Amino acid sequence: MAKPLSKTDQARLLAAIEKTAQYVNDGYDPNEAVAAAVKDHGVPAGHISPMVHAYNTGRTTRQRVTGDSVLEKAADFELADVDRVRELLYPTEVKTAAAREQATAVDVTYALSPTGVLERHQRLEKLAASLAVNWRKLNGVEITPPPAYPREPTQAMKRAYCQAQQKERGADEARRQMRAAFDKLAEDFAALTDYFRSPSSLPLTVVREQAALVYGDKGEQLMDELVKVTPGLRKMSRAVPAGPIPWVGAPFDLIDRIVDGLADYREKRAAYEQISHTARSDMEALLRPFAPRVPESILGGAFSTDSEKQAGALTDILAPVALGSSIINNFRRATKSKETPQLEQQALEQLTDPEHEATLRNIRAQSALQGLLATDPIISQQPQAALDAYNEIVEASPRAADQTMLLRSLLRQRLTQGNLDAFQLDQILGMEDKLRKRDTSLGVGTPVTGPQGDGHGRATSVLD
Repeated sequence: MAKPLSKTDQARLLAAIEKTAQYVNDGYDPNEAVAAAVKDHGVPAGHISPMVHAYNTGRTTRQRVTGDSVLEKAADFELADVDRVRELLYPTEVKTAAAREQATAVDVTYALSPTGVLERHQRLEKLAASLAVNWRKLNGVEITPPPAYPREPTQAMKRAYCQAQQKERGADEARRQMRAAFDKLAEDFAALTDYFRSPSSLPLTVVREQAALVYGDKGEQLMDELVKVTPGLRKMSRAVPAGPIPWVGAPFDLIDRIVDGLADYREKRAAYEQISHTARSDMEALLRPFAPRVPESILGGAFSTDSEKQAGALTDILAPVALGSSIINNFRRATKSKETPQLEQQALEQLTDPEHEATLRNIRAQSALQGLLATDPIISQQPQAALDAYNEIVEASPRAADQTMLLRSLLRQRLTQGNLDAFQLDQILGMEDKLRKRDTSLGVGTPVTGPQGDGHGRATSVLD
């Protein structure tokens, strides 16, 4: 059972409630008024809740009694909240004096008048320029200025990227205008074609003569292009009207629009090409400091002559020979010295060494097998069986190890059928003989030994 309030506490609460009403009449918020009255009369924290309830009850009764109409009696009004009053009196986060000053103080910049901003700025620029000039000499002695502070690379990169994006948007807008002019020109050209398909159109020859008189060669070329695109228009016969034909109405207005549209399209296309070319160079200049340079390949410029380009476009078997010849030719041009046939022949023999070629073919064979195991939907489902089938195929045809298309077909047949019959084995031996003859004619005579093999053409592991 709650202990009743003493006479002193009751008198203190009544005085605080009256002070709250006075503060509210002066324009205070009810919560602020209750908090101020609690501070004035020293109301304990435990009496804040009954004080708030007493004020809200009295305020509601006053509204109901003094209201002249039903609307006034039911009108909205603000009430006090216990939690809000306690937060005002006992805040959960107490700010220091510096924090309160930071939150409420106004920067001194706002104390300056906005008038004369440009004049002050120009005056400061002149002062800075004079200081920069005077900095070079101090008492007649040349002084080297200190180096500038390093700029933030992130901001510079963002600024360069935004400028590059602006250049790209300008090129896109020019391309859009060019495309819009082309679409309008094509629309008018299609409308002119539809006109000559109608029965009430003028004869094509008559319109061609009129266009030649008005626009000269442009008119003739336009009508010839129209017939070239739609040859059936030449066969349509129309009655030639009597008397002069005025250059008004259809189809002459369409011809006018096409001629003007053609000139506009050419202008827009030239503008787009110029803007696009300038934008590309400007974007490269803006982004170059922030983009890593792509290292040039050591093979760059290796194939210089037409014959060497053709040799480089052949199969991978010819790549070492063509590369060796091109390196020798580049060495001749770079040094501009006399030819040394013995050194050249020695370098070529090193590049075309049978052991070196066998290593390259083993690498290609490993790549072919690993690619089939990773990508082929049938072979990838049975990796160990595919490895066993590969070893069997390589024993019969070593040169098929690096032939991806041939190897894919043979592995699929072996995995789906379970084994290879005599006819298929005969085909494999025939393919091996053909590959051997091809390699002999190309000067490559070392067969592949199998990727990661054991020296007898067999692969030892799928994961190697």
